[in-house]
Amino acid sequence: MVAMGTLLLCTLKGQTYSVGDTVDNFGATICENDSGFQDGYWDYNTDGYHKVTWINLFTTWWPSCQAEAPLTENIWQVYQGQPVVVIAAGSDWNQPYSCTEWAETFGLTYPILDDDSGNIYGLFGTGYIPHNVIIDHQGVVLFSQAGFNQSVIISIINSALE
Repeated sequence: MVAMGTLLLCTLKGQTYSVGDTVDNFGATICENDSGFQDGYWDYNTDGYHKVTWINLFTTWWPSCQAEAPLTENIWQVYQGQPVVVIAAGSDWNQPYSCTEWAETFGLTYPILDDDSGNIYGLFGTGYIPHNVIIDHQGVVLFSQAGFNQSVIISIINSALE
């Protein structure tokens, strides 16, 4: 069953964010795994700050995106209960996976956004997919890079939590 919702995250149309930029509001449709998810980035921790947010931009047909999906889930599981949100923004649905099939095939439990329009990718992505973005608890982009480097992503999330 696909649960549809809207996630308010961060940005103005036409804006492209780089490391060091503070992100504004943007909206996106959650196409899978929004059960119990409370506005992601806008979900405050006990200190009144936003959660650290990791956005994984992917396309369904690219083999490296398929390979990183379960690794992303593993990292998400490590940070459960901490002020961290993992969000995926996917495109090229049904080539070969629908949003639901993507989540089911790779056993994903974090929210997945429909980015077939490329709006979210256009905010952060330059170059290639996959692309990963980490935003700190104050809304500042700490990391924005094509590819997937698990140890770097974990290190940046840990630093943002200190």
